[in-house]
Amino acid sequence: TPPFAPALSGQPFDFTIALSFTGGGLNDPGSIAVDGAGNVWTVNGGNVSVSQFNGVTGAAISPAGGYTGNGLTIPFSVAIDPSGNAWVLNMYPASPPSKVSVFKPGGSVFTGSPFSGGGLATGNSGNATSPRDVAFDANGNAWFANLSTGTATELNGLTGAAISPSTGFTISTTANSQSGVAVDSAGHVWISGMNGNVLYEMAVSNGAVLGASAYTAGGLEQPYSI
Repeated sequence: TPPFAPALSGQPFDFTIALSFTGGGLNDPGSIAVDGAGNVWTVNGGNVSVSQFNGVTGAAISPAGGYTGNGLTIPFSVAIDPSGNAWVLNMYPASPPSKVSVFKPGGSVFTGSPFSGGGLATGNSGNATSPRDVAFDANGNAWFANLSTGTATELNGLTGAAISPSTGFTISTTANSQSGVAVDSAGHVWISGMNGNVLYEMAVSNGAVLGASAYTAGGLEQPYSI
């Protein structure tokens, strides 16, 4: 008996099979991250929760309603620190300031979470002020771009304590909707200024802006994520 029957009438572009996974609290999922164990994390805007899945089997690790509580308001983005903890950035808080909810690898609450301070955007008017993204430097410290204040926030990755001043590290005197953030191998923090069509480069050591005040070359047009 032929192993594949009936035969295909023609050769397809590829033989990809799409697998769909549900459960674990998935409800209007947004940002996604993968931890060192290969497990997949996502934030859910539909039910204010966080989901975790086994990266090998797709089985839900989080409960049916997802991980909840821990200061979650509307979780927007998630990133995994070097210890495997999931840092979830919330926006649209019911009352300021915005908070960062940190979950341990198994979904329990990280000691002291949720965290704020260090200039993390403090307004509660939704898109106007909410921070947008989180990334980690080589020391495991967390960096956040604050959308409308022209600043960046740095929190200690072990304790959640603020490293940046109470007003944050100043990126620009002009609020250019700073949104995306990433850290390169040289220890520089890169932040995208969406409405200013610019990229900013900062030193991890002290939050100082490096090079030109803003990079605009390369046809940048509303850069959001980085």
